[in-house]
Amino acid sequence: MLKGRFYISRHVVFDESRFPYPHLSLLPKNNPVPSSFSQSLSSLPFTTLDHLLVPSPPTHLSPPSASLSTEIISSPSVSSQSITATTSGAPQLPVDSDFSPDLLQVVLPIAPLNLHPMQTRSKNGIIKKKVFLSHVADSSNVDLTLVEPATYKSAMKVPVWFQAMQEEIDALHHQHTWSLVHLPLNKNLVGCKWVFKLKKNSDRTVARHKARLVAKGFSQEPGLDYGETFSPVVKPTTVRLVLALAAHFNWNVRQLDVKNAFLHGFLNEEVYMAQPPGFGDAAHPELVCKLHKSLYGLKQAPRAWNDRFTSFLPSLGFQSTYSDSSLFVKIVGSDIVVLLLYVDDIIITGSSSPLIQQVIHSLTAEFDIKDLGALHYFLGIQVTKTAQGLFLSQSKYIQDLLQKVEMMDAKACDTHCLPNNRLLKDDGTPYNNPTVYRTVKRILRYLKGTLSGGMAYTRGDLTLKAFSDADWAGDPNDRRSTTEYRAMSTTSTELDWIQQVLEFMHVKSASTPVLLCDNLSAIALSFNPVQHQRTKHIAIDVHFVRERVAKRHLSFGVIVSTSCLDHPIMSLRGHVRI
Repeated sequence: MLKGRFYISRHVVFDESRFPYPHLSLLPKNNPVPSSFSQSLSSLPFTTLDHLLVPSPPTHLSPPSASLSTEIISSPSVSSQSITATTSGAPQLPVDSDFSPDLLQVVLPIAPLNLHPMQTRSKNGIIKKKVFLSHVADSSNVDLTLVEPATYKSAMKVPVWFQAMQEEIDALHHQHTWSLVHLPLNKNLVGCKWVFKLKKNSDRTVARHKARLVAKGFSQEPGLDYGETFSPVVKPTTVRLVLALAAHFNWNVRQLDVKNAFLHGFLNEEVYMAQPPGFGDAAHPELVCKLHKSLYGLKQAPRAWNDRFTSFLPSLGFQSTYSDSSLFVKIVGSDIVVLLLYVDDIIITGSSSPLIQQVIHSLTAEFDIKDLGALHYFLGIQVTKTAQGLFLSQSKYIQDLLQKVEMMDAKACDTHCLPNNRLLKDDGTPYNNPTVYRTVKRILRYLKGTLSGGMAYTRGDLTLKAFSDADWAGDPNDRRSTTEYRAMSTTSTELDWIQQVLEFMHVKSASTPVLLCDNLSAIALSFNPVQHQRTKHIAIDVHFVRERVAKRHLSFGVIVSTSCLDHPIMSLRGHVRI
């Protein structure tokens, strides 16, 4: 005010009942403000002051602090006289005659342009709000029993999920999984968390609410609290072979589920874990859990459970084979019981239903096992028993996949890729947005068109037929070939493996396996005992196939290329039909 300037700031809080500068005095009443100055102030777009404030003594005062200041001076077109408030004279405020407050335009701030290369939802025009459980909990229109909780705190507010957590804790205490101790020195402490899963049936109805306490195995240290971690599982080919035999002989196929399977495995290492969130000992929060049995999430948990289960099966009369360590067979007279193990899922079938029930009763007495009845859903495959045999499909798995990527309303297509389109690993430029991947979207559209399709296993002759097809310079990246004889050798190896499994199950094939091929020269080479110079690079394959043919373990047949079944179960181009 001493220098005749106005300071404008947005960081000011006004108190109309109190003047901010009490040391300043008002103008004397005998020296009124000129009318011209009052009229000038009234025309400005802010409230007119009733009195001008001037300092009583002529001292030097600094202007009030402000983050943004604007100096208002007179217009040069009117007069060079500046706006100054002094005690000696009355100031004159110059005002443009054409000035009108209604003509002022409001200038809004312009948002800064984001040039960062990272792709975000807003940059791609995605305005769909994410659904968080904290927001869902506030909505009365959402059934929280159908939503998987994100945290244990939100789960404890829903009765069905809290009941599932309580059942998990009760099962852990019943199995004597841990004991509370003080953490020894130089020992690793593993954390834990709750994982929630909404189990559904093949018809997408809710089966149960599953809450599982999982150890944070990523914090384990090798050699200190874990060693070997490998655990075998049944091969997919073995599963298809057993289902084909069950359809052929009209066997009943049962499915078992081991509750808290990993809790049955014993630990050989010392593992210490933090107390479970929400169910810790309030009287002794400083204690930790010393694990006596394996827990989900531990690196050695699958191996410990597999050792525990496979070591018990011989006591029931089961035998295993080197062809598949997860296939177990029990022979009682002329009856047979076949058991397949995939982690904690068990398939059991055989020729005698009373013998199968006896095995289930023995397993239930040793482990906490739930009998799921007839096989309906296994490893993402729906199994339906028909009058002719078994029908396998993956409609539920495909629907879950389409729903996850929000493509339930997508248009189906007939092929999973464009015809005659060979993709190269370095072809084209990478997508800026990885979510826009049209090849994968086409595959999903193709899967939608196959919802009603599947594979049928019916009763027929027990004859093994294999299909072999060469691929000359078929790799577009390095132009490498899958030679006909290499494909025939790999297919013969697969046939030998299947025959070994059938012999272990006491199932005899009706005739010699047949390998169908579309290359006459390769078939002739398998019967020709003469070694050619051009076959040195495939000498081992030639001798192997020729030995199979000489021992009458394999026979050949001719087939056109278009008749080969598209059902690969090997890494090369060999195909086997059971």
